[in-house]
Amino acid sequence: MGIHLDKEGNSTPRINITRRALECMLLFSTLGCIQLYIKDWFCMEGNYEPLYTVCCTAFNSTIMYLYLRYR
Repeated sequence: MGIHLDKEGNSTPRINITRRALECMLLFSTLGCIQLYIKDWFCMEGNYEPLYTVCCTAFNSTIMYLYLRYR
C-alpha cells in the first residue's frame, strides 16, 4: 500500500486495485444473497407486497450508493 497526495496535497493511503475489487465483489455478493433471502422469505410468508417493495428499494439504494462510492 503506497501513499499518494490528494487534490489538497494531503497524503492518503492508496488501496491496491485488486484488493478493492475483491472487497467490492464480496460486499455486493453478500448484499445480493441477503436480498434473495428476503425475497424468498416474503414469498413464503404471504402477501406483504408493500413491505417487500420497501425492502427492495432500500437494498437497491444501498447497493447503488456503495457502487458509486467504490467506483
